[in-house]
Amino acid sequence: MKLTTNTLVDFLQSHGWENKGQDNKFIYFVPPKQMNIPGVFVPIPRMQSAPDYGDALRHASRILEQIYETDISELLFEAGNFQSTMLQNAIYVKLFTSDRSDHSLEVTHVTSFLKNLNTSFEGYLKVEFARRFASQIRDNLEKAATKLILLSRLRFIDLQFQSFSFGVSMDPTIGRSEFGLRGMNNWRDKVLPHYEEDVLTQDFSDHNTIEEIKDKYDEIERKVIFDPLFKAINNNEYKVALTNQSYQPKKRIKTVTRARVKEIVPNISTNEPDKTLSFVQVILPVTSSGDLGIRSPKKAIASGGLFAKQVKRIPIQQIFRNDEVLEFAKPIEVILDSTPEGEYILRSIEAEIEVKNATFEGVQKTFNDLLWRIYDTIGEGKNISYLLPKANIKEVRSWFQLGPPDTSS
Repeated sequence: MKLTTNTLVDFLQSHGWENKGQDNKFIYFVPPKQMNIPGVFVPIPRMQSAPDYGDALRHASRILEQIYETDISELLFEAGNFQSTMLQNAIYVKLFTSDRSDHSLEVTHVTSFLKNLNTSFEGYLKVEFARRFASQIRDNLEKAATKLILLSRLRFIDLQFQSFSFGVSMDPTIGRSEFGLRGMNNWRDKVLPHYEEDVLTQDFSDHNTIEEIKDKYDEIERKVIFDPLFKAINNNEYKVALTNQSYQPKKRIKTVTRARVKEIVPNISTNEPDKTLSFVQVILPVTSSGDLGIRSPKKAIASGGLFAKQVKRIPIQQIFRNDEVLEFAKPIEVILDSTPEGEYILRSIEAEIEVKNATFEGVQKTFNDLLWRIYDTIGEGKNISYLLPKANIKEVRSWFQLGPPDTSS
């Protein structure tokens, strides 16, 4: 494709660059925020009759070559082909009201569907990315996955308001040089059609299909992919169909029964703990090195030497992993319980977690590890709204260091 003002402008606009204004000689474009290169702008020459037009055009192209780390001819080829690629790989959906007497859809129903569909796709993107490329990333897989999502946003490529049919796709040409991972670009080129095949077109009423899904994805992976999908399609106010590019239905997406949902995304029991059980939350002095400042907490509690209160539910604000802390915007309520056989139980209704172990140290470690795994899989603030970003906090001590509760009384 020939290097001209129009071809450069088309490329920049197709890749999310913003026109910040113009003067007699140049149009000024700044990169999208997700590229994280503040202060950069590209001046595109306007006047082909200007004597320095060719030099200015080549100067602009060299800036883009440095940013995208590829030859300008390849960039312009992608600019000419990205739209057809997006159209080819797009997911086309039609929503229609369940009420035959009312052909309109509420805005809240449409936005909720789109939000949950997008969340499901992001979950699939992160899970598949981790499976395929974790071995090539030495550290901070979460940061790389977050960047991938920012560069792989679903975009509307077509919309029909009258029937509320729409096409969504992603532009795989954005950020092609960001990762440098073997096979990454080829995978991204087809990840949206694979999502449609692996997730949207599944027959959730079929037992064998469900078993295949359970074999392929573990519980946490199924939660981030299928939980938002079921929220999107299990709405009595509208029906959903996948269509072709002309919006002719090709597959009706049926609602999924509660039993099937539970098979794929198990719910944790929310039974209340035994009313006869009583637990103690204690506040212990901690030395600057992190050691307990008292030898026998149990005796100190008995003698009234420490603060103590009777609780059945314990709020926690942070959990730790080495020098990292996972902090919550609001405390998570954790229920302490025990089985008739004497096993310890930790249960969080908010995070849908329940773990048990013969020792308190074992149950707290399992609980801690599972929360971290949810965070690592879902990311900062996704789905679990009370998660906050990680930070390096060494001085704070979590309640897990207090030791097992005394259940003898």
